[in-house]
Amino acid sequence: MSEFILTSPAFDAGGTIPREHTRNGDNLSPPLEFSGIPAGTVTLAVIMDDVTDPAKPVNGWALWNVPPLAALPAGVPAEATIRGLGGAVQSGAYHNHSYRGPKRIRFGAARTYKFTAYALDTVIDEPPTAFAEEFLATAHGHILGQASLSGTYKNEE
Repeated sequence: MSEFILTSPAFDAGGTIPREHTRNGDNLSPPLEFSGIPAGTVTLAVIMDDVTDPAKPVNGWALWNVPPLAALPAGVPAEATIRGLGGAVQSGAYHNHSYRGPKRIRFGAARTYKFTAYALDTVIDEPPTAFAEEFLATAHGHILGQASLSGTYKNEE
């Protein structure tokens, strides 16, 4: 059995998230690639959190009920239900139904963002108004695999 792995052609693990994938740039969700998807996977999910302060992670994006694809393209549309991704459900900070990328308002230390992919054995019945925590509570017991990818962002302007 192969290991479930999450990567991005846009940045390396631990590397800098490109400006185009931040709110200081075009705010496009980065392209993501999934390998070693566990057998029996019915759907995938991706959650992005600002984990700079591990005691208080801040969610910026949640996407679930994605068909088990090998790759997720950049720039997932800002929609609650994404027809082009098999009806995937998208939730974001403040219920904006879109990717809310990194943004550094002031100069200072880089912030760390963690993308976590979940391979699930079912479709998750949560509305687009659900927060990532609600999704995870419903997904509990249905997670076949989990993979993560972290990157950093520091506003240089």
